[in-house]
Amino acid sequence: MRSRFHVLVPIGSLSDEPLPRMEVTPEARAELALAFARDTIAAIEESVMIYDVVALAADAATASILTRYDITVQVAAPEASLGETVDSAARTAARRNLDRIAVVVADLPALETEEVDRALSEVSRVHPFAFVPDLRDGGTTMVAARRHTSIFDISQGSALRHLREGHPAVGRDLLGLRCDVDTMEALRLASTMRVGRHTLAAIERLSIPMTITA
Repeated sequence: MRSRFHVLVPIGSLSDEPLPRMEVTPEARAELALAFARDTIAAIEESVMIYDVVALAADAATASILTRYDITVQVAAPEASLGETVDSAARTAARRNLDRIAVVVADLPALETEEVDRALSEVSRVHPFAFVPDLRDGGTTMVAARRHTSIFDISQGSALRHLREGHPAVGRDLLGLRCDVDTMEALRLASTMRVGRHTLAAIERLSIPMTITA
């Protein structure tokens, strides 16, 4: 257990305008956000490098939806920011002696389990702390550490902050792990890889025109 990672996946409210930059209806955005999260978590759960996965739900309504799909959920404290929620969950894990912790964003519909294995394996072998930069916006899609830290930053502009602090970037060739989706353009890019079955079903159900890689 001590060589594997406790993985936290923060998930924003599914009822409060998720994915606001996507040019579809609010109902479609909520369906896509849930599909992305389910595919992200499914890929992580199959990794040989993880001990367990916990979704950090922004509110009770989101938690209720996630638990329908046998996802382990922790609800954020009222008014807590993303950073506060992640830090609280990481400290709780540390008290359980889960000293290898990773945080992964929830909008990675093209994520492959092998990519999770490779990124976490590198952190486990080489780096006490590392991050995976996203493909487009200067953000971060994964941070991982071999001990508890207060710098699990996955917010906008976090990749540059990590670099300035001297932390190494890993997984630059892991495109599914780096392809976070919050726009239709990003979804089109993800669909040229191989999106998960929940995302594929949502795209088909919503009749969103995409070039899907089989």
